[in-house]
Amino acid sequence: AHKSSGTPKHSQHANPPAYSILIVEDEVLIRVTLREMLEDLGHKVVETGGIREAKVKLSAVHFDIMIVDLGLPDGSGANLVRETLDTHRHLSIVIASGRDVRNDADDIPRDRRVRHMSKPYDETALKEALDQLQ
Repeated sequence: AHKSSGTPKHSQHANPPAYSILIVEDEVLIRVTLREMLEDLGHKVVETGGIREAKVKLSAVHFDIMIVDLGLPDGSGANLVRETLDTHRHLSIVIASGRDVRNDADDIPRDRRVRHMSKPYDETALKEALDQLQ
């Protein structure tokens, strides 16, 4: 058999792609823990504590994924999700909320780029949410 000298083929054990991820979470402890989990998984992470700061980051930097809490001090996370779906067609969104997201179903459009993750979550739940976006 002839072996090619090209790049190795990906196996099912290959590492998933590294993403550029924006965290929008006002609770510092949750934000820091989430950042550490994502970095442990090999992702590049930028964190913000609210909507205004998130909009600045979104306009300046390319992100693959935004992880957003719905209850933010400077506005509605659902509004940010809707706006971002319209303005950043390439971006996937994970809604991470301790609230029952069914209460916000009318506020959040059904979109294949949106996944939900209930708080509290662990690294396994986080990885599963990110894997669903691939």
